[in-house]
Amino acid sequence: MKSIVSRDWNFLEDFFDGSPFYRNQESQKMDIYEDDEWLTVEVDTPAYEPEELKVNISGRVLYISGSKHKEEENKRYKIRERISSTFSKRVLLDFVANEEDVEAEVRNGVLKVKIPKKQEKKEGKKIEIKKLT
Repeated sequence: MKSIVSRDWNFLEDFFDGSPFYRNQESQKMDIYEDDEWLTVEVDTPAYEPEELKVNISGRVLYISGSKHKEEENKRYKIRERISSTFSKRVLLDFVANEEDVEAEVRNGVLKVKIPKKQEKKEGKKIEIKKLT
């Protein structure tokens, strides 16, 4: 049985993931699961607000990214590691997604993207992210 999702790996991202010398991109943990009607992708995003996240889908590719930048403050830091962080995920789907019905929401630091399995070819679309409390 063919999997509905395949992972599109980027060699450099995989090689440097977790390296203390490569701090431009943080690794966010991701789960992907499915039922008969939906494919669901969940990504841990505890430090991100919905406006700092982007979800885009185009045909068979789901793009998830986040970017957080703190403004400079007038403090004399000895160490400053929390000034900014970014991440990106790319998932190659085994079907063309119906972008109109894709849903995205954030709850308790987890971004959840639900993609209907109904196959319909359309152009790319930016997905609005809702904040749930």
